[in-house]
Amino acid sequence: MIIKLFGILDILVGMFFWISAFFQIIPDSLIILSALYLIAKGVGFLISEHFASITDIIAGAIIFASLSFAIPSVIVIIVSIYLLQKGIFSLL
Repeated sequence: MIIKLFGILDILVGMFFWISAFFQIIPDSLIILSALYLIAKGVGFLISEHFASITDIIAGAIIFASLSFAIPSVIVIIVSIYLLQKGIFSLL
């Protein structure tokens, strides 16, 4: 059950980041919460030494950095697709 919840949240974060980067219609506070969610989840599961935990932390840091810096579109696409596919696989 918790895996499906994390999957749905990963999909939402991926969509929020994509929409925020290209259309700037998502509030910054929601982007901050999304980044903090990914970082917290990554740190929480870091004890398992799983590769996905490290990539969650990196994705969260990139999303957080996108509030201050212009992130190249390629990076936005890679992070968004990573989160979307991770979320979809969690639901399957």
